[in-house]
Amino acid sequence: MCGYCRHRHDDEGDGNKTCDAFPGGIPDEIIRVGYDHREPYDGDGGIMFEVDGPVDVEELQQGFANSPWARRRAAGGDSDDGPPTGNIGV
Repeated sequence: MCGYCRHRHDDEGDGNKTCDAFPGGIPDEIIRVGYDHREPYDGDGGIMFEVDGPVDVEELQQGFANSPWARRRAAGGDSDDGPPTGNIGV
């Protein structure tokens, strides 16, 4: 979902995805696992996902709902315990 966020930075070609919230690199839990960063995440400095420009809202909502993070949360997994502070296992 980072590609839809107004806080993302352009990829410098080094493979390190960064944004205003995570200038040193976006955590794997957000990039790969799909943590819903419309909610606070440790170390984000209060900067969370905000849509950048016109998007298909239904498609965006489905993306959040179908992420591994959301599926784990729906199944009653550890994601209900609040934002992760380390690797939650991928």
